[in-house]
Amino acid sequence: MYQLVQTGYDFKNLYSPSKRYNENRTAYYHALQSVEKNQGDLTQWIKFALGGMVNELRSVEKKAELEYRKAIYTQLGDEFKLNNRQNWLLQQLAKSGIVFFTDYKKQFADKADRTLRKDIENLLKDKLIIEDGTKQKRLFKPNLYWDENRHYEG
Repeated sequence: MYQLVQTGYDFKNLYSPSKRYNENRTAYYHALQSVEKNQGDLTQWIKFALGGMVNELRSVEKKAELEYRKAIYTQLGDEFKLNNRQNWLLQQLAKSGIVFFTDYKKQFADKADRTLRKDIENLLKDKLIIEDGTKQKRLFKPNLYWDENRHYEG
């Protein structure tokens, strides 16, 4: 939560029912009318109201995960003394969760393939990333299964 506060997340307005009602007027009125149509059964109304909370909490969860990955990879980049290319890869993984080798090559087109492969091999060896995909569609994912002493738990 601290990371979210640091990045300006507004917890006071985590869930604003009036905002949800205004953004979804048709669904709001449909939910209200369903109570009368169903002899006072509040099921549809409750589903509508809770749906907004669920959506907002999912949004918070995604933002928290992103900030967590950014913080972890920034710390790991310093700890493992990574070069700028490796740091770029980790930050991209923090943002999107996946990076294709072809994108890595495009970003550093001025570098030899051998240099880029060596960067990747070192990240894999240090278990900072996971390799996936096929030889033609090689991709990388974040690997954040570390305990507090930086021992791999995966």
